Amino acid sequence: MKLTTMSGIYNDNEIQVDLPTAEIVREALLKLDYSQGIIQNQDAADQLAKQFCLSDEQKNIVQDNGVNIWLNRVNGAIQALAGTKKLVRTKDATIITVEALKDTVADFLHKLGYEAVEVGIDEIQADDFNFFIEIGTKLIQGKGLKFNIAATPTETPTTGNNSEE
Repeated sequence: MKLTTMSGIYNDNEIQVDLPTAEIVREALLKLDYSQGIIQNQDAADQLAKQFCLSDEQKNIVQDNGVNIWLNRVNGAIQALAGTKKLVRTKDATIITVEALKDTVADFLHKLGYEAVEVGIDEIQADDFNFFIEIGTKLIQGKGLKFNIAATPTETPTTGNNSEE
């Protein structure tokens, strides 16, 4: 495993520790078990620390400004993967792989009687990708979705304020 030596403060002492490189952390994040849905960022950091057998010093070393170096490394890897559309980072500090999210949306569409069309993530436009993320994360979080399925494409939904004179 590739390591990087980092300097920081632990228990009021200046120390150096070896941490997995950002590349190693990114690869490990994609291999976490997302079968149960989203994972809290902190849980991901804890799972990786356990996987890499990190010591308390490695997990808790901080920069001069108080930022935890290990958590910063994990969050940076999450951000990098989100930027390449391999990982989805939600507003409430949770993550899931795009593939796991695609599977969730496809399963939901299948339950509604629709077949999901296989589209590569790189083919999805930015606005559509954000919509896809919003739908998928709501499904996973159990918040549900609201649809107006009463109107057919040629009908206009009524608001109930139609009064004939």
